[in-house]
Order: sequence, then structure tokens, then C-alpha cells
Amino acid sequence: MTSRTPADPVVADPVVANTAVADTAVANTAVDWLVGRDDELAAIAGMLRGTGGGGLLVVGEPGAGKSALLRAAAGLAARDGRTVLRAAGVPAEAGVPYAGLHQLLYPLAGAFESLAPRPREVLRAAFGHADGPAPDMFPAAVATLGVLAGAAAGGGLLVVADDLHWMDDATLGVLRFVARRIASVPVALLAAIRPGFEDVLIEADMPIVMLRPLRPGEAERLVLERHPELDARRRGWVLEHAAGNPLALAELPLSTGPGAAADCATSGTAGAAVHIPLTARLEHSFAARLRGLSAPARIAAVVAAAADGDDFAEIAAAITLAVPGPGGASSLRPVLDAGILAVSQARVRFEHPLMRSAIYSAAGPELRRRAHAALAEVLDMEPRRQAWHLAAAAVAPDEAGLTALPRLLAQQARNAIALAGRLRGPLDREPLEEAAAMIGQALTAGLRGDGPLAEKLARQAEAMVLPARVGAALCGIQFVRGVTAIGAGRYDEAFGQLSRMFDRADPAYQAVQSTWALGDLAEAAVRTGRGNEAREILAAFRPAADGSMTPWTRVALVYAAPLLAADEDRAEAGAEATEREFRRALEANLVRWPFYRARLLLEYGSWLRRRRRIAEARAPLRHAHQVCEAHGLLPWAERARQELRATGEGRETLRAGARAPLSPQELQIARLAAEGLSNREIGQRLYLSHRTIGSHLYRIFPKLGISSRAQLGSALADGSFSSGG
Repeated sequence: MTSRTPADPVVADPVVANTAVADTAVANTAVDWLVGRDDELAAIAGMLRGTGGGGLLVVGEPGAGKSALLRAAAGLAARDGRTVLRAAGVPAEAGVPYAGLHQLLYPLAGAFESLAPRPREVLRAAFGHADGPAPDMFPAAVATLGVLAGAAAGGGLLVVADDLHWMDDATLGVLRFVARRIASVPVALLAAIRPGFEDVLIEADMPIVMLRPLRPGEAERLVLERHPELDARRRGWVLEHAAGNPLALAELPLSTGPGAAADCATSGTAGAAVHIPLTARLEHSFAARLRGLSAPARIAAVVAAAADGDDFAEIAAAITLAVPGPGGASSLRPVLDAGILAVSQARVRFEHPLMRSAIYSAAGPELRRRAHAALAEVLDMEPRRQAWHLAAAAVAPDEAGLTALPRLLAQQARNAIALAGRLRGPLDREPLEEAAAMIGQALTAGLRGDGPLAEKLARQAEAMVLPARVGAALCGIQFVRGVTAIGAGRYDEAFGQLSRMFDRADPAYQAVQSTWALGDLAEAAVRTGRGNEAREILAAFRPAADGSMTPWTRVALVYAAPLLAADEDRAEAGAEATEREFRRALEANLVRWPFYRARLLLEYGSWLRRRRRIAEARAPLRHAHQVCEAHGLLPWAERARQELRATGEGRETLRAGARAPLSPQELQIARLAAEGLSNREIGQRLYLSHRTIGSHLYRIFPKLGISSRAQLGSALADGSFSSGG
């Protein structure tokens, strides 16, 4: 062991003395609020009473109270007159050599000048105060031991090192060196680390104290002391979900309001995982282990957290789908090695119940959706569970923008279910509540352009509500199908789906809610030559007075008016009337209805373009494109982009030697035909007859040097054409 000589005196810095005084002041308080840790405190006190130095390694899960125990120990040491030095590992500094050592010895920096030249220069180099690379571990460790021995000369020293699992390797090497040499000097080392990392100090042969979860009586005492205002039900909920974890016992009551227990108990669906709302501190603590994992391993952890069951084969299959590239299932291995998950008898369990919630909460919405989509794909044989995951994959719960209409549609279904229960007697509410949520999720998927997902959710919801004959819910499902078809440009289908909402003999008819689709019905009608049918339906369903309209009905009528006017304008006088209708509609207060305002702008710009008012058309089309892009209305954003291209904006730069030019409209028709749309479908999108589309294609083929529709894709991809004015 290296001992201090008269040639290298160390004088304790006043900062350390002040810290000791502060620790003395809080010592009793720190010990008093540690519940259920009497044995651990006794072990620490025994170490501190030793005549020489000693060491103790505290091992505990996130939130087990390691840091609190170390603070209490620092208070006890200060009360006994020991100097206390502290350091704590942080992820951001894990790769910085000697970052932890700098933190530990910083209070003694003023004493470095009293060191012999060699150890002084070694420490200055380690802390970046001298030129040259960081020193090797051995000379830095020898210099550190000399500094610590000098600081301990006055009355003993306690070195507190927290979160060793995040400490840089150079500092860990120094601490191992010191731990093996402090038996005969009054320096004590107290360190804390998470399970699975104990081997970083294994060579030091330090005694280990494992922090167990608090026993039920201890846990209840802690909650009563910290949160005496909790009633018995909420206290029971906290005790159940905290599972003896001190941090969770202290923080869970802060994460939600008084309804937390009831909300979490009834959220989700049968068998679905309940994700508990956590405070930022809880989430940070429990999700911290993810930071050291690779991206595939983090995805695997999120899939496990999103799962509503514990079957290993099921979760592994979903991980294979969610993790890109080969070997997806193997990405679960680092998660198991990190102690986040355990597998026993083909069942997966989290190390702590709150770990699941923390990992799920810390993942972004896109990653959560990917996890749910993968789980849904492997649950083909369990439609109830699959439907829940499909709904979760459609939209994340914290997303804004598109959620207003889906939320309203889902809430209307819930209201109808509640009313049906009162009128017809008790209903099995659970599947009906699931169906209501799925209707909203299906609409979100349709608005985003994911037609297959929207229809899958709609079918699942329909199977649940049809036997109960809840008309408003069935009406909402038809609305979803109609709007999704409009987004895809399938106007014939859209008209057929929406028409059912106005047929009094159809189960999907509902007197009030059907009127919400009047605007969408009008759009589908005018695109398919059924404008007069739409006018008849509007005349029959238009409320008698403004006071009897719902807000959504009023918006639907605002949206329908200019579309039906445009369908009629043949003479110049008709065009003027149509423009007045568009301007009147756009002046209406649609702040809370961005979906319909964006579509009005798109329709107005398209109408202007068709009347050859190209310059005027660009502004509303640009605005429509921006709004649709911002809100994720991808089908309408793409349509606005195509309309802008048809005005000549954003045309491709053309290389020399291009083939005969295509006009903007011809280019638009060629692209739509290449996507597989029929002449009729293209005509519905562009307000042209299918015969006109056929004539355009007859002229387009020679310009592109092709002879069939099947060659359009490759010809357009080739790019050796130009778009003329």
C-alpha cells in the first residue's frame, strides 16, 4: 500500500468541511424517512465504526432506494466527523475518461498544489488541466489514493460512489485500486450499482448488500407517511402496482389524479396490458436500462411492453416482424441479459411491473405503432386481441391534429351504446366500448390513407355492434367507409357506402348522425354524375332551422353547397354563383374543422384550374397541400400536389432530347393511369368524362413511344419526356 510521506502533504479543502456540516444537519432526517432499511443502515454503521477503512457495495433495482441509502450514510458519516466525498455516474459522461474521478476529487482541487510534482501532474493531466493525453490508470490511482489518505487524516473519510453502472472505465479502475488498499487507512468506500453489473468491483472483494422490495407492512407505512391524503382504494392501487419499490410508492400517487385507480383498472380491453401513467422521475428511472441497448434490442423491449400477453413464442414472432433485417428474434437476448425481462416456462415477465409502463411510455408513437402492428399480425387466430392491437397501431393516444373527428365519432358511438343500455336493458358493454374506440381508430386510418387497416377495424367493430343494433355506431362505420373511399378516389364506392346512412330501412341509418355525411355524400355524388340524387337527399334531410343543427351537420352543409353549385354551373352566371358559394364557405368559421377547410381549399383550387384560372388556383392549392401535409391527410395532400403540378408548378426539369411534351393535364392522367386507375376513376378525380380520358390517353401513348397502358409506369419512370404548357 502507498502511504503519504511528509513530502506530499494534503490539506482538506474548506468546501469539504462545509459539506460535512450540511450532511450533519440532515443526518437524522435522512435516516428517519428510510422505511424498511434498518438492516442495511446497521451494516453501513458497522462499516463506519471500523478502526480502519472498509467498503460496501449496495445493489438494487431502479427505485429501490440506493441513492437515498447513500445520502443517509453520508449524513451518518458527517455526524461522526468524517469528511464525505461524492461522485455519481451519468450516461452522458460514461465515455469520458476520469469524469467520475474529477467529480469525486473536485472539492480537494485546492490541495493538489501541496502534492509532490509527479502525482500533481498526473491528476492535472487526468482532469484536462495539462497538455497531453490522459494518464494511465495506475499512476492516476496511486495519486488518488494519496489524496484520499491525506483528506482522511483529520477524522476519517467516506467516499460515496453512486450509479457505478454509468461510471467511466478509467474511474472504475481507480476505485478498484483504492478499494483493495484502504483496509489500514480511515477511508471507507460505499458504492451503489444495479443488478447485473456487480462484477465491475469484483476484484475488490467488497461485501454486498442487496436491497429487497419493501414488505407489505413497510410499503403501506411509507405510503401513509408520504401521502396521508390517499383514500383506501387509491392506497391499495399504489401498493399493488408499486410491488414494494420505494420510489414507485412515493411517486405513483403524484402521477395521476384521484381517479387513477378506477381509470387504470377499467382501461384497455380484456387481456390487454394496462400501461400505468408515470411521473417523469419514475419513467426516467425504470426506462434507464434501455439507453445502453442497440436499436433492435430497444424495439424488442417495446414489443414486449406493448404485448397484452406473456407468451414467449407470440412475443418473439412479433419481434421478428418489428425488427428490420434477419435475426430479429435474437434482438431479445440483450434485453434479457440486461435484466429487463426474464423468461421462465415459455412465459415472459418484466423485472418490475412498472418497467413495462416506463418502456412503453418512453418509446415514441411511431415505435409503439410498429410494435402493435407486429403483434396484431401474429394474432390472426384471436380476433378480439388482434382488434385491440390494430386500433393501437392506427394512431398513438397522444397524437393531435387528426384526433378531433375520430374522437367525436367514437364518443357518439359510446353515447349511443349507453342510451341503448338504458332503453333496452343491460348490454355487454365491454365489446361495445371496444367497438366505439375502433370506429374512431378506423377513421384515423382512413384519413391517413391506410384503407386496408381502416376496413379491417371497421369490420371488427361492425361484428361487435351489429348484434346489439346500435344504429349510431353502424352509421359511424359507414361514414368511415365512405370517407376512406373518397380519400382513395373511389367515388362510386363512396356514394354507395354513404347512401346507406340515408336509407331509413338500413341498420346504419340514424336520424341525426346521418346528416354529418351530407358534405361527403355531395362530393361523391357530383364526381359520379349523381348530383341530383344528392340534392334530393339534402332537401329531405336538411334541418328545419339552424338551431336544430349539430356543429358537424352545419359544417357538412357548408361543404356541400359549393360542390353542388359547381356541378350545376354551365353558363358564366352559374360560375359566378359557384364562386360566391366557395367564398362564402371559406369565410365560415372552420377553425375547429381543418379537415373540411383543407378539402374546400382543394376543391376551390381545382375548380379554378379547370376554368383556366391557373394563377389564382395555385394559392388555395398550396394552402390545402400545407394543411393536409401538416395533419397527415395523405390522400388529400397527394391530390393537392397533383393539382399543383397540373397548374405547371413544380414540373420536372427536362433533359435535352426529350420526347414529345405532355401537357400538365396529360401528365396527370398518365400518372393516374400508371397507378392502375380506370378511365372512369380518373375522370371522377379530374371532373372529366371517361371518354375524354380515353381520348387523352390515345394522344399520350404516341408521345411516350408506347402502345399499351401496361407500359406507362416504365415510360414515366424513364423520364425521357417533357411536360409542356
